[in-house]
Amino acid sequence: YDTLARELKKEYDSAKNDSFTAVDICCGEGYYTQFISADAEGAFYGFDISKEMIRLAAKRKCGAQFFVANMKNLPLESGSVDMAFHLFAPFCEDEFARILSDGGRLISVSGGREHLFGLKEVLYDTPYENDETVPEYKKLTLVESRRITDTVTLTSNEDIYSLFKMTPYYYHTNRKHKEKLDGINELTTKLDFILNIYVKSEDENE
Repeated sequence: YDTLARELKKEYDSAKNDSFTAVDICCGEGYYTQFISADAEGAFYGFDISKEMIRLAAKRKCGAQFFVANMKNLPLESGSVDMAFHLFAPFCEDEFARILSDGGRLISVSGGREHLFGLKEVLYDTPYENDETVPEYKKLTLVESRRITDTVTLTSNEDIYSLFKMTPYYYHTNRKHKEKLDGINELTTKLDFILNIYVKSEDENE
């Protein structure tokens, strides 16, 4: 997903300064954190609820520091974060709004309608498009929304299955459908992301 990573870094680079604080919410093993925080000028943090993910992330040589935390109760001061990245994770409006500074931004990413549709066509008899409905929030205001797309071709069964294991589909697909990937050594699929940018609502800043 390097196409997505480059877009996220552009957002960070356009705003960073030596007093800037950013955080990667549910950073996993730190791939995006490492990509975005290269040449970080301020403070950059990544956190995840999984100790194993943070152990892996901490091994990366990048400009970020990592810690274990639950997104519903972050050990961050109120109003201390200038930019937060939220990728493919549950949404915790109250806590996100609490940690954001006045004018701070939340960069949120979810799958677009055709994300990994090529993979779905192999797995399912009737592949479905993702729901792109954006919920309305009281404490966060959507100021920009845009689509990011790319196409990827995988040329080994190992890579195809690794991609599958990265997705929620892996945990919700029965064994019969999972077996459809056996012996498939090439797969082309679309990558389709929706990038939403939020700021605190005016009432929240008062």
